[in-house]
Amino acid sequence: PSSPQMATPAAVYRRVSTDHQDGSLILQEQRVLDYCKFRGMTSDEELTFADPDTSGRTPMLDRDGGRALMNRLKHGDVKHVVVAKLDRLGRNVRDALGILETFTHLGVTLHIVDFGGDRSAVAVSQQMDTDAYAETSIDVNENVVVEARPSSRSAV
Repeated sequence: PSSPQMATPAAVYRRVSTDHQDGSLILQEQRVLDYCKFRGMTSDEELTFADPDTSGRTPMLDRDGGRALMNRLKHGDVKHVVVAKLDRLGRNVRDALGILETFTHLGVTLHIVDFGGDRSAVAVSQQMDTDAYAETSIDVNENVVVEARPSSRSAV
């Protein structure tokens, strides 16, 4: 007898800069959960991490939710992290590079649901430039998955 295929567990991470954006946390969660379902991944409350009212310039390990996420990934049973946008991880280049290196070291794939339009994975460094990562390019590897979605921003 064949058993049903188990869904792949994924950690979900959300962050907003001000408490006036609380609705944004809910929207981020819905978008990433829809993405997880579409990709055959599952997440639950134990794998959902959030940092409300937290600046993206605050290092990931200095945030309660970020630190909890990184500690959870060290268990080794979760190999996927899903974020709505790249800047949810942070806006500090050194910190972002460190997080990506840690993900790579742990064998964790980062999924970025909304990359601002129809883009390929190599466009990560360009997006980082527009999201306050100027003066640094990031080498994207196979552990970053970009889901192309139509941009909510108007074309320039």
